Amino acid sequence: MDDDLAVCTLASTILKTNGYRVLSAHDGVEAIGLFEGNLSTIELVLTDVDMPRLGGAGLARALLLLRPDLHILAMSGLSRNETGKSDVPKVRELAQAFLAKPFNGHDLLEAVGRALHPGPAT
Repeated sequence: MDDDLAVCTLASTILKTNGYRVLSAHDGVEAIGLFEGNLSTIELVLTDVDMPRLGGAGLARALLLLRPDLHILAMSGLSRNETGKSDVPKVRELAQAFLAKPFNGHDLLEAVGRALHPGPAT
């Protein structure tokens, strides 16, 4: 899920090309609707952190209430210096993996793997 159509299209194309089934949403409200309609089949939610209507932290909290075993992969284009006013720290606490934008196909697939198969906490 991303409000930037280009990012959403790129991620969707990479994932579909690599055998994943993908549902796309452009904000958190739309994503909750899609999730509720596919509650038992969605294993991973890839979400941008800062979006209109409902950002990544709010979305992650809402979806985890519906399915506590859900895997979350958060992404953001904010630099480390910009994260003070964003939800990046909150989402990172809820997500199994984090992906910095811009990313390439290898980065995305690696992050999806980390999110779906998180290692032991260190």
